[in-house]
Amino acid sequence: MRIKHTRLYTTGIACSFLFFLSFLCLSAEFIPKDSHALSSSSKLSIEIPDSVSLTLSKPVVELNVATTPSGAFSSDYTVVNVSTSNYTGYTLNFSDEDSDNNLNRIKVSELDDDATISTINATNNPSYNPTTGITSGDMRANAWGYSVGSIDNTGAEPSYTENNYFAVPVLANAKNIKVTGTTSANDETPVFFGTKLDNDTPAGTYQDTVVFTVVANYTPSGSNTITNISPSVIATSGNDTLVIDTNIDYSENLVDATHPLNVYLVKVGSTPETTVSCTNVSLVENTEGGNSKLRITCTTPATGLEPDVDYTVRLVFTKLGDLTYNSEDTIAGQGFWNITYMQDMSTTVCNSVYTPGAYIGANSEFVTSKADYNSKVTTAGTKYIPQRQLIDKRDNKPYYVKKLADGNCWMDQNLDLDLGIASTATNSTNTTMTLTSEDTDLNSKNSWTPAYNTQLTVDSNWNSNSDVIKSFTFNDNGTIDVKTGGIDGRYWNGASSYTTTGNLRDHFGNYYNWITATAGSGTTSMTSGDAADSICPKGWRLPQSSGAKSFYNLIVTTYGIAIGSPSPSVDGSRITTDPIHLIYSGIIYSNNVNYAAGNGGYFVTSTSVNANEVYDITMSAHQIEPQRQNTKNVGEAIRCVAR
Repeated sequence: MRIKHTRLYTTGIACSFLFFLSFLCLSAEFIPKDSHALSSSSKLSIEIPDSVSLTLSKPVVELNVATTPSGAFSSDYTVVNVSTSNYTGYTLNFSDEDSDNNLNRIKVSELDDDATISTINATNNPSYNPTTGITSGDMRANAWGYSVGSIDNTGAEPSYTENNYFAVPVLANAKNIKVTGTTSANDETPVFFGTKLDNDTPAGTYQDTVVFTVVANYTPSGSNTITNISPSVIATSGNDTLVIDTNIDYSENLVDATHPLNVYLVKVGSTPETTVSCTNVSLVENTEGGNSKLRITCTTPATGLEPDVDYTVRLVFTKLGDLTYNSEDTIAGQGFWNITYMQDMSTTVCNSVYTPGAYIGANSEFVTSKADYNSKVTTAGTKYIPQRQLIDKRDNKPYYVKKLADGNCWMDQNLDLDLGIASTATNSTNTTMTLTSEDTDLNSKNSWTPAYNTQLTVDSNWNSNSDVIKSFTFNDNGTIDVKTGGIDGRYWNGASSYTTTGNLRDHFGNYYNWITATAGSGTTSMTSGDAADSICPKGWRLPQSSGAKSFYNLIVTTYGIAIGSPSPSVDGSRITTDPIHLIYSGIIYSNNVNYAAGNGGYFVTSTSVNANEVYDITMSAHQIEPQRQNTKNVGEAIRCVAR
């Protein structure tokens, strides 16, 4: 019997072994073994890359079968020996080397006929089940198959037992015959080959070649396996959920009790390197796009993150020998310069920039970018006022915000939120807008639906009832084009009148009566105290009449500006000048939409005086009253302060 040399293929971390099966068929009269056949073994020289190796105890399996009229069964085995240092183990696959899974007779002369022994199938073995196989005793004659055996290690030497037999798969349908989940050294898998032959099988030598392939279950590759991190800005107050998507194939075997996946947030540019750990790390299968990829979730640390600082994400798979991946993308600490939305504002965010000094007018200067701030501001109390634009998630309108000398972050322009679709109809029912605690300053309820749309005209009964939802806008129609004027928009011109085009900071915004400004929580039945809710964005609130978050504290206590009723000694320009920058946007009474627009300003607070009145700030050229009493049914502007 002539045997080809054994061949070994190694590619990456997969090893394939091709070896030959040679079955010698003998007649009942016991014809001697074919004189042209030789038996030999190949010397193997194996260089295994990466972390997996495969060897066979018998590169050649040879059976001498004496046929009988009823059929004689014979079998032998090779032991597949695999070693891998991969913590996720390996997968062992088996198949024929090509699409012909028959044992074919070797011709020793031109007179020999072609003859084959077919692998087990439902035709030659009707009781064959591809799932459960067939026992050797049930095998019909003139068929062959394979069996993954069992190992008994109780004796001095291991013994191997064959199990049920299966059809040998063709190369295109390779069979997975073993999967492990840990490292292994000299892991043995016995594979038996058996055939049953009767006298109808011509004598001779029959051969076929099969392939064993071993692949390490999981070894990530690629220099950047992190494809997306969400959110891109994380709260420095911590305990937020971070979602990290990767292009790593998903596998539950990447971690275990003794080999966790560690996720670190690494401060960009720090020397020495500064890292904090993400906790509660879990592996999630991400099937978006039809692929099974690894998604990681974790909780950002409660302490240790710095505002307005960029971090990269580092993944360390300890089960894979501390295999490490660093993100090329960055996430940012949630500070004043890194947030995008009004709803991202918090005490931590506001405190992330220094509190400026109480400078007014030419003695103050806005810094409007992170780079400008970092180059100019190194200590508190300077003339530099942090200012930037944020977006209100509810309607995507932009707002300037700033931090002032009272230590609070304030809106630098009037609220311009249309409640529903702006309409010329009186008491037009709102069917388009519901505010929720996710985007609005609602603290006593989860949601609030304004009863009526914002009006475009004012009727004679507009302020006749304090408990009816009322809001008004100067024909901006809810669009973001207020930046360039809108339709009949109103802007303070810095003098004693208004213009229909102007700077966004000077836009009049909308007007709201008190029940509307407080999102329904402030009514005539509330005779004192502060309303629980407001229509300010989440993270913001209506100013109070007194205390740390009040107009009074800002104007009088912090900036030391003289206040009072109309008097030549009161200089109203001090609070219309930067950085306070309140504007003369007027007030709404019945049928008098232009009252004081351009020469007077009225801003509502959260504090009720009695059943009919609320505190506001009233101002003009020679009047500053930060705790004035006004009726609850008039329409006033809103400036929100961060909570």
